[in-house]
Parts: sequence; C-alpha cells; structure tokens
Amino acid sequence: MLLDSSEIRKLETSFLLLFEKTLFKGIKGRPAHSYLRSVKTQFKSKTFQVQIDRIINDVYLRSIDYTDKRLGIKKKKASKSASFSAAAAKPLPITEEAVRQASSLSKEVTESVIRILKDDGLYLEHPNKLEKRVRDIWGNQKHKAIRFTRTFTADVATNTELWRYQDSGIDDLQFYAKIDDKTSPQCRMLHGTIFRADSPEVRRYRPPLHFHCRSDLIPVPVTRKVDPKMRFENRNFSRSMDQKFNPLDDRVDKDLIDKTFEDIDTFNEKYRIDQFILDEDLEARLQKLNVQVLTELPSGKSRESIIRDYEVDIKKRKTEKAILFDEKGNILLEKTGGVDYVSFTDEEVKLFEGTFMTHNHPRSSSFSMQDISLACRSKLKEIRAAGKFRTYIMKAKNGENLYPDLWYKKISDVYEYHNSEVRREFLRKIDNGELSIEDAELLHSHEVWTRAAKDISDLDYSYIEEKT
Repeated sequence: MLLDSSEIRKLETSFLLLFEKTLFKGIKGRPAHSYLRSVKTQFKSKTFQVQIDRIINDVYLRSIDYTDKRLGIKKKKASKSASFSAAAAKPLPITEEAVRQASSLSKEVTESVIRILKDDGLYLEHPNKLEKRVRDIWGNQKHKAIRFTRTFTADVATNTELWRYQDSGIDDLQFYAKIDDKTSPQCRMLHGTIFRADSPEVRRYRPPLHFHCRSDLIPVPVTRKVDPKMRFENRNFSRSMDQKFNPLDDRVDKDLIDKTFEDIDTFNEKYRIDQFILDEDLEARLQKLNVQVLTELPSGKSRESIIRDYEVDIKKRKTEKAILFDEKGNILLEKTGGVDYVSFTDEEVKLFEGTFMTHNHPRSSSFSMQDISLACRSKLKEIRAAGKFRTYIMKAKNGENLYPDLWYKKISDVYEYHNSEVRREFLRKIDNGELSIEDAELLHSHEVWTRAAKDISDLDYSYIEEKT
C-alpha cells in the first residue's frame, strides 16, 4: 500500500527531521525570551521553504512511480534538475501551505517549551543550561510533529495517486484497508467500497481518514464485473467486509455509522489540505517536475479554484454580491444587493438548478435561514458564504442537488429548534460575561447549522478557514 511503502515512510521521516532541525536552529544558543522570534524566522526562511519544497517534489514523484508500477506503465524519468532549479521561484501552493502549517505548529511547540521553562524556574538561565531541558520537553511534544508530518505527506501522496489513476483512464477505484485488530472504524467501514474515479466522493473519502492511516485506493480491473451494491452510493455500511471483500454477518449500529462519517468529516475539516490548494498545485508541479502526463491536463483552473479566486474579491465588499457558476466554473449570473441580502427574479432562479452559488456576507456570519431555503427550493448543487474569517459551504452529502423536500420536511423544523436553543445558550453566556454580543452575532448561525447538520444525515456542512 502506498502509505505503508518504504519510500513514503522515508519522506515522512525526512519531513519530521527537517521540522526538528529547523526548530532547534531557532532555539540553540539563544536565551528563552528570544525563542518565539528566532523560531519564527527559521520557519519563514527561504532555506526551510526550499527544503520542504524538495520533499513535496519527492512525494509527487514517489507516488506517481508507485501508481505506475501498479498499473504497469513505462515512462520516461522525471527531471530532478527541473525541481531544484525551480525551487527558488515563488513557492507553489502546497509548499506555501506546508510552511504555514509548520510555522503554526512550531509556534505552538515553542510556546509550550517557554511555559514549562517558566514553571521549572529555568526561563532566565543561560542558553547552555537550557538545551538539555528543552530537548527533554521536545521529546514530550514530538508526537505533534510526527502526526503533522505523516498526515501532510499522506494527503499529498494519495491526492497525487488519485490524479494518476484518473490520468491513466481508470474508471473505478476500491478502498482497501488492512483488516486486523488495529484497523480503525473509518477504514473498516469503507473497506471494499467502490468509487467512480472522477466522483467528488472519492476525493472526500480517500485516505488518510485519520492520523497514521495506511489504507489505499486500488484500481478495479475493467475485466471485473462490479457489484452495484459495493458502490459508495449503494453501500449498506451496516455490514463490514473481510479482507477479500466478502460481507460479514455482524451488523454495525446506525448511530456508529453516522458517528464514523462525522469523525471523517471532522478530520478532513481540521487536518486535510484544502482541495483547491491541491488542485492549484498539481498542474504547476507536474510541469516543474517534467512528469509524463498520459492524458491532457484540464485546461485552465478547476471550478473550485475559479470560485475561490472570486471569493477573495467579494468577501471584501460592504454589500452582498452573488455569483452563479456551472460545473466547469463558467459564470452564469452575477447579482449585487444590500448589506444583508441579494434579490433574484423568477427567471434568474430558473438558472439555479444543478449550479454552484457563492456570495459574501459582510458581517462574516454563516448562512441565514433564507440562504438554505432558497438553495433547496431552487435545487442548487452547492451554496457558499464568503466572509473575512471563514467561507461556509453547504451541499448534499451524496453529491446530488439540494431539493425542496429537504427544506420542507427535514431542515425547517430542525433549524427552528436549534436556532431557539442556541439563542437561549448565547443569551445566558452574554449575561454571564462569557460571550460578547459581537461574537454571539458572528457565531450564532454557524453553531445552528453545525448542530442541524449533525441531525440531518443528508447535509454536508463545512467551512474553509481564511487567512486574515
């Protein structure tokens, strides 16, 4: 399996050693009061950026090599000189993201080191006396860096693997987990599931699904007749499969299935690289590495990247603006409105079915009741609300359009219940001085939709943290 291969494990180790080396480069020989500034400088340095870029290049190359060997593809060698000469240019999106996440983690670790040194009464000691204690503290913090470097490397590796399968013309992919007493509930549940290689679901449920995940996607031979019941959209997840994909007699409780999907969504939201970053990086890095592409790369940017580019602009507006996109990212409609609304004619609403709408919220809050009601009644595929701090996304979990009965029969009452519930809780916190009125107004809708989405299995509610 790719994530259990020696090549990927070596790259994870290289990433971890680079993180550790850079951290101690900022700490060694320095007084504790300068740790934060010095460590930040090291992780923002060009040297760290170039080194991490080379590791990411190798993750791409090793993942493609692994996939090509599995498929029996003979190809020309990638040019490593291209990767190194290009490293000094503007960093590619995944490199930027790796630097950002590594810098954030290094700050967290450094703050923990400083806090412990103060508790131990060592904060003002000479740097020579601090080093051994700092290394001891690092030993207790190292698991965070291991978790980060493994997860980041695995995410890039399996995204590259998935692209190569698509590039090779593979139609179907099957989730494969090693079944033993260490198998996670997430991987055990999805083991055997077959996805269309170009489906949104395969992107969402590809490994890693949790920390230290070692599962894989394997190509389904064209000669094999696929049992429709094994496809994701038809799977009965109450019955797990053995190693050879035979259904087991034991039944899995529905609540456990729902919780397992929630755990996957939570992990993806917190720890996976945003898909638009992976998409933006792909074409540029393949060209940089001189990778042999078997089919033509899609012309231009992905739909997600196009939408994100527009969201960068509209989230700065003081009044709302809505933009409607088709599947390919072409703009179908642009409409401006007031501080908290955009109005549409009946003729304009007829364009909505199966499309993707983004709009900005000047107050940076999540969706209003009217947003989701309109999205369901008009059968949007996806609705987004872009703000200064987050961009919120609502769509159907099965990848289909939202639909009127979803609002009338499922969402409406659940929304009203949680809206009242959150209002009572927030008012109590405001009265107790635990929450400001400004924060309550900002967070209210998000909290309501978070709770509603947990109650309604059809809904997929998520958000992207924005850089402020």
